[in-house]
Amino acid sequence: MFYHAGTLQVTKRFSRNYSINANYTFAKAIDEATDFNTDYLAQNPFSIRQDRSLSAFDQRHRVVLSGVIISPFENTILKDFVFSPIFTAGSGRPFNLLIGTDTDGDSRLYNDRPALAGRNTGRGEAYYNFDMRLARRFFVKESRFLELTFEAFNLFNRVNYN
Repeated sequence: MFYHAGTLQVTKRFSRNYSINANYTFAKAIDEATDFNTDYLAQNPFSIRQDRSLSAFDQRHRVVLSGVIISPFENTILKDFVFSPIFTAGSGRPFNLLIGTDTDGDSRLYNDRPALAGRNTGRGEAYYNFDMRLARRFFVKESRFLELTFEAFNLFNRVNYN
């Protein structure tokens, strides 16, 4: 596998009750075969190099934004809350276009592609996800507390295909 990437990160550490982290990755992953599934073996096992293309793991653009916000209020009801959102977005990943039948007589049913279609030439939908966590601390002693937590994953219920 060949992987090339550049990452840009911006971090604002805690001050005035919040911190944020922003991360962007521009990357390209190339390989000859997808090793986690035998259905995607090379079409011609005697010339694996012909199957060199984008990896199934290739995700060209990826953005992750996260933060932690601590309640600044001294009010008994509003104090000691911690809100932590995470937003993730990424470009679609490549996938193999497959016929689903053995067209070349090698007795493997699920590795044959349509004529002139290269490996992983399909492109999936973009990925978007928003997770969050809301916690409230109830202090028993100065250094001891009980924390109640509410977490939500894929909060906006967006369908993300693999």
